[in-house]
Amino acid sequence: MHDPDPSDPSRPICWFCGEPEELEIGEVWLDSNFTLHTCCEGLLASVSAGISDDPAWGRDLLRRLGAEALTGHRLRRVSDGEGCHPMLDWHLDLHPVAFAQARAFIARRHAHCPPPVAHRWCHAVWSGRQIIGVVTAGNPVARAYMGRGIAELSRLCVRRDVAPLLVWNAASMLYGAACRSAERAGFGRMVTYTRADEEDGGSLVAAGFVRDGRVRGRRWHGGRRRRGDHNAGDKVRWSRTLRPKPVPAPTPPRPTLPGPVSDPRGQDGLRLSLGHDPGLGFLDILDKLDVAARDAQPPGVHGPCAASPLPTSTSRSAPSPTRPGAGRSSSPTTANPATS
Repeated sequence: MHDPDPSDPSRPICWFCGEPEELEIGEVWLDSNFTLHTCCEGLLASVSAGISDDPAWGRDLLRRLGAEALTGHRLRRVSDGEGCHPMLDWHLDLHPVAFAQARAFIARRHAHCPPPVAHRWCHAVWSGRQIIGVVTAGNPVARAYMGRGIAELSRLCVRRDVAPLLVWNAASMLYGAACRSAERAGFGRMVTYTRADEEDGGSLVAAGFVRDGRVRGRRWHGGRRRRGDHNAGDKVRWSRTLRPKPVPAPTPPRPTLPGPVSDPRGQDGLRLSLGHDPGLGFLDILDKLDVAARDAQPPGVHGPCAASPLPTSTSRSAPSPTRPGAGRSSSPTTANPATS
């Protein structure tokens, strides 16, 4: 922010120090912390207490100070920071994310599950410039659900090392994004599982899921291969009925019709009116084009290849009928005026 002019007479006077009041945003960090620059410690303490007591007032104040223009993000509210310094709570943005990035986030921050092996959709929620949650979904793991129009939400991971108000509504947004992707792909149902001992499913209920029942935990070891024992306790199955979006059938291309046919007689062009009959066949179109072309020809011409009329004058003159002997000589002779 630019430094205010101390000599500006329109600036208010600080109630604590008696000097022209100075209040602006000093710095904003990636983890949503920020600092305020004030003229004295008394004004800073008063503003900080007002932000903590009334977050809506603090949000409006920071907007007037240019927090959104400075960072390029929309400010949702100001969090109390769990009793610490207030923190900026940005509007959450939902975007697709690469599977490798989602796996890395889950491997670093998920409480009890490793990253998934396969996926079909991945989405991430951003708060400002940092990712605070990801979701992955795809084909169901159980064989009984294969080929029945059922998709499974395999992982949902939201950061737990930030203030709870910063991740408010993030899980429900991720659940909804995964269900919309499954609907666009033609699936009719989404299922997922939560641990029965530590997860209540509040975000699932907010996203439209219903509880199907309790699933007994078991190990994944087989007769020929041993697998890990992670997350082998009892679980709760949740499901949500989807409304698959119908895929529109491709529309067959209509034949391209020519434009107006020019009239050789210099009159207005003849427009072909073929109507809007969807059952009009290609041969019917050709017949109408042939009729229109014949109607556009000038009078006396029949067919597109009609011969032109013969010229009215010839290059050789006909013999004169008044002189019977004219034209009988095979070779022309020159008359001698002396002997005639």
